[in-house]
Amino acid sequence: MSDDLLTYEEFRVLGRLAEGYTVEAIAHREKIGERKTQYIIGSIYRKLGAINAAEAVAQAFIRGVLSKDDISLKVSNFGRGGYQRLAPREHQALDLISQYSPEQVAEYLGISRGALRIALYGARCKLNACTNEEAIETARRFGYIK
Repeated sequence: MSDDLLTYEEFRVLGRLAEGYTVEAIAHREKIGERKTQYIIGSIYRKLGAINAAEAVAQAFIRGVLSKDDISLKVSNFGRGGYQRLAPREHQALDLISQYSPEQVAEYLGISRGALRIALYGARCKLNACTNEEAIETARRFGYIK
């Protein structure tokens, strides 16, 4: 990690990335422009030595910059039908990864393995799970996937 500490604004944006928000959604929620959001994300990547959102979030957790307590989206926040709040890609990825290999899922969805990792990470965060298996178990327990 760079000697530079994350600013408060960078920390908030990093938290939104960890929750699986897009640049547009982060900009809207933080009430800042998309270009500024992209600039902040670039600064986060530089400070954490990351090349994408998944790596930045992973590095933040590994280095203790973020903890589960910093992530505000939990299943309990959703009320009835909470799983429906997952992005469609997160829902598809979680459902398919329970049955197929990551390579097969990425190919089926027409996305890269990196994009698949990001989608699964978003699903895990929103389901308050540490692993794909835990996320799948939670989703099955709530009857969201078979």
